[in-house]
Amino acid sequence: MIKFFRKIRQNLLIENKTGKYFKYAFGEIVLVVIGILIALQINSWNEERIIKNNINLYLGALMQDMKEDIKIIKSGRRYHIFRIHSGIYMLDLYNPEEKLTFLSDNNNLPVWEDPSWRWEGPVPTKYDTNFINTSLVWLFRYQPTYPVKRTIDEFSSLGLFSKMENHALKIQIEKYYNYFDWTHNDSNKEYNTTVLWNKSLVESGIGYMDLANLENPIEVIFSDKSRRAILKNMIDESIYKSSTDEAILTYLSKLINEIEVEIQRN
Repeated sequence: MIKFFRKIRQNLLIENKTGKYFKYAFGEIVLVVIGILIALQINSWNEERIIKNNINLYLGALMQDMKEDIKIIKSGRRYHIFRIHSGIYMLDLYNPEEKLTFLSDNNNLPVWEDPSWRWEGPVPTKYDTNFINTSLVWLFRYQPTYPVKRTIDEFSSLGLFSKMENHALKIQIEKYYNYFDWTHNDSNKEYNTTVLWNKSLVESGIGYMDLANLENPIEVIFSDKSRRAILKNMIDESIYKSSTDEAILTYLSKLINEIEVEIQRN
């Protein structure tokens, strides 16, 4: 093809047709430029296709992470429901009237799950040493809830998340992670109820391993007014977190469906 065009140019020069030669040369340049532009456009289309395919792959992985999040959130919510009802049970054993006063503004308690997070059967209606010991053990401990962020972190770091064309979906995904972090941020250790609870017991000479040896743990532990206040705050905190977890689960189920629709659309 190149030899063919070269021969045409040579014939035009030999025949002393300079004007036609320049016109032809200009036309040839235009053809070359058009060819380059077409090649660049094809290359751009290929790059866009690759980017879109990669975005879909990450959206699929993100959807799997969110399904893991559902399991994590459900477990965390069960933990908080256990804390709520076991805490109310122990306050009720110590002083029923104080418990009722505390709950006057919290009538919409989450339903106890049977079997619960750490107990088979319903909440006891009478003094139950095993249930008390189990409850006290898990007041000492705390189960933080964190989303699986390996995909969203990589998705963002590669710059692919910002290239999503569905901006509404992108905002919904960002909203999910921001809200999750905000509602489960336990970084303020100074006012963390579990930290305060443990500190209060340790300062009274009661350690984690001492609980099973206490003859009357309810009286020993809850005779301290400040410790009862800490438990009330802990219950209130768990009521809030179980409620927000329920809202997150509803939001997350819808978000997973929308991501699935977006993947199929592309």
